[in-house]
Amino acid sequence: MLEALIEKIKQRHPGFEIRFKDEPLPAWLRLVFWFQGLITKGFWGTYTTTVGQHVYFPTREFYEENKILAFMILAHEFVHIHDAAEVGQVGFTFRYLFPQVLAPFALLGLLGMAWWPLAFLLLFVVALVPWPAPWRVKYEKRGYKMSILVRALLGYGTDTEYYVKQFTSRQYYWMSWDEDGIRKWVNDQVHSAQAQLAGIETLDRPYQDVYNVYKQSQE
Repeated sequence: MLEALIEKIKQRHPGFEIRFKDEPLPAWLRLVFWFQGLITKGFWGTYTTTVGQHVYFPTREFYEENKILAFMILAHEFVHIHDAAEVGQVGFTFRYLFPQVLAPFALLGLLGMAWWPLAFLLLFVVALVPWPAPWRVKYEKRGYKMSILVRALLGYGTDTEYYVKQFTSRQYYWMSWDEDGIRKWVNDQVHSAQAQLAGIETLDRPYQDVYNVYKQSQE
């Protein structure tokens, strides 16, 4: 089932690859991951990260010894790869990292001795504050919608509070301050999962693809 999903993602996105965080990384990506590791607890050991069309699992052992978990994670990341392809990688990255993505531009303005450098310094500091990130919430809702549907397909329950934590804690840089709203959204997704699976043809292509991979594996 996992191999079938990999082949489906490659069919949709030929540049797709699975990689591992504990194997050699480009210097710039290691720096990005180092910074992310300061924010996200367990980033190196338990979190999978997608950069472009490359999905970085924590380790090869993590991936090979947890095939069902790897399937669920990869289904989630498939949604992100699809969304990035739909809007363009640059646009997707800017939206996903907004508003913190403004900080480097402010820093460049400060280093370039632009007009009112103190204003650029203030913008740099303000941009780093963990403000609500509406686009990040939007894209992660799509990813976690997939996670909830896959767990329903496989017969697993869903820990609502775990998902709430992903949206409202340091794990995704406090991307939402609306804890009650996120909890309601998660519960609504869980309760409607079987109905959504029954009407899978109404959902976006990644959801349909993962559903079809699962069904074919059961035949």
